[in-house]
Formats: sequence, C-alpha cells, structure tokens
Amino acid sequence: MKTNLIVLFAVVLLFLSGILVPKHSYAQYKTPQDLLLSYQTAKTDSAELESLRQILNYWRAYKTDSTIIYSRLLIDKALSCDEISKAYKGYYWLTNSFIEAGQIDSALVYAFEGLEIFSEAELLYPKTVMLLLIGEQFRAMQQFDDAEKYLFQAWEAAMKSDRKEVTAGIANRIAAVYHESKNHEKALLWADSSLKLEELYDNYTYHIKNLAIKAAVYRDQKLYQKALDILHLALKAAKNNEVLEIELMNNLASTYYQFGKTDRAIEFAELSYVKSAQMELDAYSVVSSEILARTYSKQGDFEKAFDFMSEYEQIRHRIFYRERDAQIAELNTRYETQKKETEIEQQKLRLVENEWAMKRKNIILISVLALFLLLVLFSIHLFIARRKIKSAHNELLAKNTEIERQKQEIESKATEIQKAYNKLKELDIQKHSFIHMLVHDLKNPLNLLVNLDLFDDEQERSVLVKNSANQMLTMVMNMLDVSSSEEKEMKLHKEKFALNEILKKTIDAQDFLRIPKKIKIDLQTDSAYSVFADKNIFHRMMVNLLSNALKFSYSSDIVEVLVRKKNESILYVSVKDNGPGIKKEDHKHLFKKFSQLDQPKESHMGSTGLGLAFCKIAAEAHGWTIGVCSEERKGAEFWIELSDFELVNS
Repeated sequence: MKTNLIVLFAVVLLFLSGILVPKHSYAQYKTPQDLLLSYQTAKTDSAELESLRQILNYWRAYKTDSTIIYSRLLIDKALSCDEISKAYKGYYWLTNSFIEAGQIDSALVYAFEGLEIFSEAELLYPKTVMLLLIGEQFRAMQQFDDAEKYLFQAWEAAMKSDRKEVTAGIANRIAAVYHESKNHEKALLWADSSLKLEELYDNYTYHIKNLAIKAAVYRDQKLYQKALDILHLALKAAKNNEVLEIELMNNLASTYYQFGKTDRAIEFAELSYVKSAQMELDAYSVVSSEILARTYSKQGDFEKAFDFMSEYEQIRHRIFYRERDAQIAELNTRYETQKKETEIEQQKLRLVENEWAMKRKNIILISVLALFLLLVLFSIHLFIARRKIKSAHNELLAKNTEIERQKQEIESKATEIQKAYNKLKELDIQKHSFIHMLVHDLKNPLNLLVNLDLFDDEQERSVLVKNSANQMLTMVMNMLDVSSSEEKEMKLHKEKFALNEILKKTIDAQDFLRIPKKIKIDLQTDSAYSVFADKNIFHRMMVNLLSNALKFSYSSDIVEVLVRKKNESILYVSVKDNGPGIKKEDHKHLFKKFSQLDQPKESHMGSTGLGLAFCKIAAEAHGWTIGVCSEERKGAEFWIELSDFELVNS
C-alpha cells in the first residue's frame, strides 16, 4: 500500500510540473524570427532537426545566403545524430544555392561530400541526385567527359533505386551533354529514350526539354524543317505555360531565321517580344529584340532594325542594373538578418532567465501542494480500504454466479453429448442399412458371374462379364463420389462430345438388364447435339437413371429416353418408365444418400440409394438441374436440364 501511495504521489507531481512549466512548440511559429526561436529552444534532436527543416523550407524560396547557412546547420545536426537521410535536403539546397550564387567550385565541393556520405550509407536516391547535380555542373562548365561520366553513374544508381522515374530527367541531361558536344546521333538517341521513360513512369516534366534538344540537333544539322516540326509540336504541348511558350517562340524565330524564312521569323519573334514585355520577362525580351533587329536588317528594313537594336541595348542595361540592385538589396538583407539574429539571441537569454525564475516558483508551489496531496492520499487510502472490503463481497457473489453458470454449461454439454450419441447411433443404423443394400445390389451381377457356365455362347458370356463388372464398378464409383462430396467438390474433366453417341453407348450397356425382362428402350431426339461436360460422369449419370428405370419397369414394357431443346440455353434430357411410380411426398427424399423408398412387392428390386444421390451431386457440379415427375402407379420421369450445348444438325 505504501508503494502504491508513493507512485501515485509521483504521478501527480509530474502532472502538476507539466502544467506549470511552460513548453514551446515550433509548430506555432510562422515568421522567420519565430522559426529561429523554435530552433533555439528545441529540447530534443528530432525537434531541432524539424525546426531546421522548416527554416530551410522558408528561406530557400527567398534568400540564397540564409539557405546556405541553415543547410549547413541541418547537415551538421543530421550527421551528429546519425540521421544520414535527413541530411539529404541540406546537401541538395546547399549545392543549389551555391549554383544560383555562381559559386560553382563550392557547389561541387558540397555535392562530392554528399555523394561520399550517401554512397557509404547506401542511400541510392540521394546518391543519384548528387551525381546528377555534379554531372549537370560539369556540363555547364563544358567539361563534357566528366559530365558524361557522372551522369551515367547517376543513371546506374537510379536504376537500382525504387525511384526509377528520375531516369527520364537523367536521360534528358545526357542528351543535353551529347548535343552540346556535337554528338548528334547520341543526343537524339537519349532524347528519345527520355521521352519513352516519361511515358513509362507518367512523368511529363522533361517532355518539352527533350523536344527542344531534338530540334536544336536538327538545326545544327541544318535539317531546319525537322527542327521546326518538333518546335511546333513542343509549342502546342506548352500552351498552358506562357514562359515556355515565349522560349519556344524565340527558338522558332531563330530557326526560321537560319532557314531563310524571315517573315515567319519576324512573326514568332514579335509574338515572343509582345508576351515577354507584357510579363516583364527581360531575359526573353532581349533575345526576341535581337532576333528582330537581325531579321529586319536582313530584309533591308534598317529603320525597324535600328529600333529593335536600340530596344535590345536598353533591355541589356535594364537587366544589368536590376542585377546590381538585387545584389545591393541582398547585402542589405544580410545586414538586417544578422541584426535580427542578434536580437533573437538576446531574447533567447531572457527567455532562459524567465524559465529559471518560473521553475523556482513552481518548486515552492509544488512543495505546498505536496503536503496537501499527502492529506488527500491518506483519505484516498481509507476510501480504497473500504472499497476493497466491498469488492471482496462482490467477488464472492460473482464466484457463486460463475459456479451456477458452469453448472448450466455442464448440463448444456451433457445435452450436446446426448445429441452426438444419437447422431452416431443413427449413422450406425445407416451403415448397417447401407451394407445390407450394397450386398443386395451386388447379388444380381455376382449371380450372373457365378452361373456363367450356363451360357454356351462365348460372346454372350463375355458381354455378361463386362456388364456385370461395369454395374459393380458403377456402384463402387457412386459410393466413392458421394462419400468424397462431403469433404471436397467433385472434380470435372470437361470435353466436347456427341450426346447421341454417349446415349446409345449407355443404352447398349443395359442389355443384361433389359433383355431378360424383354423391355424396349426408345431413344427420341429432335436433333443431334454436342455437349461440353465431363463425358465419363455424364455416362454414369445416364447409367444410373436407365438402370433404375429398367429395375422398376414391368416385363415387355417400354422405357423412353427423350432429348429436346427446351429453349436457347437449356437442353432437356429425361428417362421415363411406366413402373409403379413414386408418391409425391417421397420426392424430397429421392436424391438423399442411402435413401431407399418403400417399393411395391412386385418390383422385387432394391437400391443402395447412392445412384440418385450421385446424379444430384454431378448435376450441381456442372451447374445443371435434376428432378423427377412422378405419381403413384403412373410411372416416373427423371430429367436433367443441361447447359453448354451446341446443335450439330437438325
């Protein structure tokens, strides 16, 4: 009890300390200052990494220098915590930031460093991206051999990773290397490969870039019409991206100019010029204005050529001054950011001091509350003691209830055991009945075999032996199939066969039952049909139905086998006799296992009851329907409705 009180006391103290000690969550901060504060006050490595990731996501869209600072911090923290995969974003944005700042050497240094780390950690996708960045920078520096080397390494790493969709972009950059190194054949090959990979991985990002590379190759080869066709195709694909449209229009204008079609060159250059001016895209306006100046000069319209050349120079100066202003603004922002970071550091110190003051107050408050809690816990102890006494009483009542429930359960199980005993007894009676019926059914074919010496004709003796053996085999197979149907579904080996042929074969096999009673079997069919079913099982079904009809037919009687098409999807096959018939109340028992109905004394026949049960199982396995039409003293007609049949001829 003392141990329980101590544990409860500790839990309450922890709860109170959780309420009174202030917590800081980086999720609530939105401004750069708040994000920085969340990083500085982070309590765990994972929280610190998450704060750095959020800060990096904020600055990478605005400031290159801030992106570089926080990328380095993220890398250092991730590596110190052995969270190699989380260093990927840091290396990626650090390399890109140096590229944007024009510091290619620094970009390559960090790209190679990331490549080494991700290769050792066997992180295939980050390794692929680093190789791609390195290859692209060598391409930008026109060091094509190195570019080709690292881009092919990126390709191999991507093929081993689970991010194979990046292979489309790698193939595009390889195509760019071959284009710039004037290896036109390989450039076209890799551009086409990139297009196919885009379709395979549903990645449309590089589609227009691939088309532009192909067009540039054809333009270099002076195949201007091919280049123009591809550029028009790319322009159509870029209709939802105005910037790409402007770039492609400049390419079209330049190609038409080289092709000697100056009017079309002016058409696309002016479209590009107007759109880029509206969108204030000086980088594209300067290209289109230069093309227009050269094209009008070629046409001899020197006034317009002079105007566009003047515009070209103005745009160049505007770009230069804008870049200079951006550099000045960047330096000013760096100064402001540094000043704010100093202020945040001071805020952090004040926050730490306030936290310590709050903790001291909390210690005093917790001590007072602890005394109060001891009194409360003592009261709880008394309350728990009373509850235990009451609980013991309730437990005793519950045990008495459980004893009563167990008594009822024992009585219920005794009832179930009695039912099981009755079922076993019933099965034992069925077993003895089945043995009796099986012996009775086997008696006739065995008698024939025993008395074979009474028949002088060798052929007749051979037929009798075969028919008797087949009759006994049918009984055994019926027994096996009906028995196995309780455990598993009947297996069918379907094939296409002629229905009339199998019926004639079945009828011929019944001569040993038909001839002694002088019974005639009349086969009536409206057409010749082929059926897709298990041929052997269907034959056994008809043997069972015919043998039953013959057993219960009177001497010199007629048994009819009828085949007719009921409708387009059902074929009706029946066996009809004129025997004693079956009471309607007995129809429901006919197809059950071991079912043997009371027959008139004059029939002198018995049955195991397995033949019709087998027919029912076989029909259901095929998806057919089987039934009977009969009344007492009016004969019986057993019918099967088949599917999967074809008309051979009428």
